[in-house]
Amino acid sequence: MKVEKASDKDIIEALEEAAKAAQEAVEELMSKPGIGAAVRRAQLIGGHGAITKVLHKLYRRLGFIITDQQEAAIQAAIEANLEWQQRILKAIEPNAQKRNVLQAAMREGADRNPQALVARMLHTQMPLSKQVYRSEALSKHWISKLVNSALAKGDSAADLAKKVRDYIHPGVRGGISYAAMRLARTEINNAFHAQAIKDAQEQPWVHGMKWNLSRVHERDPGDLCEAYARRGVFPTNAVPRKPHPQCRCFVTPEVMDLESLITRARSGDFSKYVSEKTSLAA
Repeated sequence: MKVEKASDKDIIEALEEAAKAAQEAVEELMSKPGIGAAVRRAQLIGGHGAITKVLHKLYRRLGFIITDQQEAAIQAAIEANLEWQQRILKAIEPNAQKRNVLQAAMREGADRNPQALVARMLHTQMPLSKQVYRSEALSKHWISKLVNSALAKGDSAADLAKKVRDYIHPGVRGGISYAAMRLARTEINNAFHAQAIKDAQEQPWVHGMKWNLSRVHERDPGDLCEAYARRGVFPTNAVPRKPHPQCRCFVTPEVMDLESLITRARSGDFSKYVSEKTSLAA
């Protein structure tokens, strides 16, 4: 949620700037000389092109914001994983210095290409570049509707400028602002989800992943998240992908009981895993 809030802040700023730029672009057309319906029509059509350029810049910037925050989401997943594992790591490696090396190695185990990680862990996930393009194309279609409506009603460029600004502004529910937020929140949560699964698959003491409903989950009997939560635990190699956009539900590792874990650790069952991780950090 911390990563998502940081992303929201950046996107709100980008949307506000885009809304202002779109309004200014259309208003600039109004300052050109000429009168009559033909000129007004030309202004509105020209406004469509100007707005499209603003949207292209907005979604290009959105792609950079999402990529940066995916990296942060991956790191957050690693830190969350390490936080709950403190007792396990102490059982596996009693020596504090060696344990610190192991923790550092686990932190460095993050995939530094978020898109590759998500694609690998969540096989049907659309690459970010295609997601951004799809959202941009959808936004342009919405803008075309606004312009066509303005033409049909004989609106002025000033009328169109106001409608476009409201449509992009983050305070307005729906439209371009909603699409941008949904895309970012979806991809950031996907990155966290993928990293949590990746970590679980690597750790020999984890035998499954439990699906947990988010605190902000709205009850819906037909929602796959609720079906997953009822099932509870999935094998680490069969954890479902996020079933819908903006899904904030999360998975947590299911581990063997501490007594069994300590017994197996002392008998050397985890030595290969520890050796591989610490050698990577050396």
